Amino acid sequence: MSRHVELCATEVWPLAARLANDPASWAVLAVDPERVDAEVADAIETLASLIDEPVQPVRVTSSDDLTKAVREHSQSALVLHGLDALSPEAWRRIDANRSRLERTLPTLLVLGQPAVERMRVHAPNLWSWVASAAWRGIPEEGLSNEQRAQRLGALRAHFGFDDDDLVRRAVAGTLPPEPDIAEWLVLIGRGDLIRR
Repeated sequence: MSRHVELCATEVWPLAARLANDPASWAVLAVDPERVDAEVADAIETLASLIDEPVQPVRVTSSDDLTKAVREHSQSALVLHGLDALSPEAWRRIDANRSRLERTLPTLLVLGQPAVERMRVHAPNLWSWVASAAWRGIPEEGLSNEQRAQRLGALRAHFGFDDDDLVRRAVAGTLPPEPDIAEWLVLIGRGDLIRR
């Protein structure tokens, strides 16, 4: 197997905000396997607080389960878990049929780091689709001040304005509906300004 992928750390809140701001998006939250159930519950509650559509948790233990979940829950955001059980062959089948996974509502895959590696290696086309939205989950209290400051610095540099400008633009409704903007608002404690 090739080199281990390094994912940026995030809490559930900023990731859910990114999904809520980009409705057809997919994201991956890699967590310690023993924390999957807790992270799934947190993701459901958080995402449901940010969108008007229902949020449906679905256990996926085969490639058929994934296709079925996407088809049967087209009117719900999805939080998919159980993917740690997928074999390399199942990931290859998912990869071959990835066009069947297109949706108009957010989809979050919550899985352990070993499953992320299997997806990356055995479903490279799917991985290329979700890699930019793949994050390493940490507990709410787990984002250090240094990590938060680094991420805020990167967001400020990328957009070219500061937190006060961000809040003014959010209140005025002139911000683009970008996931990074939603994350920034959450990181400065102003998730209430995220547009639905």
